[in-house]
Parts: sequence; C-alpha cells; structure tokens
Amino acid sequence: MCITVSQQSFPKEPSSFEVAPAARTPDPGVGSSPCRMRFTADELRYLDVLLAALTPREREVTVAVCEGGDHEEVAARLCIAVPTLRTHLMRIHQKLGAENKADVVRFVSARLVEAYRTSDASLNKGPIHCSDKALNPKVPA
Repeated sequence: MCITVSQQSFPKEPSSFEVAPAARTPDPGVGSSPCRMRFTADELRYLDVLLAALTPREREVTVAVCEGGDHEEVAARLCIAVPTLRTHLMRIHQKLGAENKADVVRFVSARLVEAYRTSDASLNKGPIHCSDKALNPKVPA
C-alpha cells in the first residue's frame, strides 16, 4: 500500500497493529527456518576433517541441522525418527561442548569463516581433536 503525494509514491508505514504479510505466512518450501546454510563439496570435505571426532552419522546430522529446519524437518530429511535425532544431537552437543542447535550452527559457520579468512582455499586443514580449545570452547586451556 502506497501513499501518493504530488506525483511521488512513498511506502505507507505499517501501524503498530499491522503485521507484514511476509511475517504472517512463511514462503512455501522454506519451512520454519528463514535462514539455511548450503555447503559446497569442498566445505563438506573440510567439515569431515574438522568434525573427525564425530561419527559419520553425527556429521550428517550436523550438516542437516546447519541446513535448517525444526526437529521434525531435519529428522524427515535424514529418514530417522525424532527421538533418534535427539539422541544424535545430545551426543553432538557433548562432543562439541554445545548447548543447543544454534551453538552447533555457530561452531560450524565460525570454523568455515575462519578457514576462508585465513585464505585456506582448499579448506583442507588437519583434524582437530575434541579436547582442543578451538573445538570445545568450554574446555579450560
């Protein structure tokens, strides 16, 4: 909705009681999470090395969590039951020192940003162990 003043259009400021249409209805196909990460093949290989302390299935769950969605969506994409997903997440949280899914996403994105910032074009660094301060910030140095 626009207000026209002397041949110029200005967007009308929504009142405090109006809700923008985009906020009311999510975009079809986007799911409940507005932000989703997508990984390149090089990034996935880098994450395999970075997350070597996790089992292969836990690494799949970590990537799926980063790709977004609630527990039901992630479990459906992985073809597992929600309680099984919760078990995987519990173990991932223990190994990474995370408290929730957001911490896992922050961990992964921070490591990828750091790899790009240090010009590691191949993203091929050596394995990092869970006792390392960089991997588990809650472990005392």
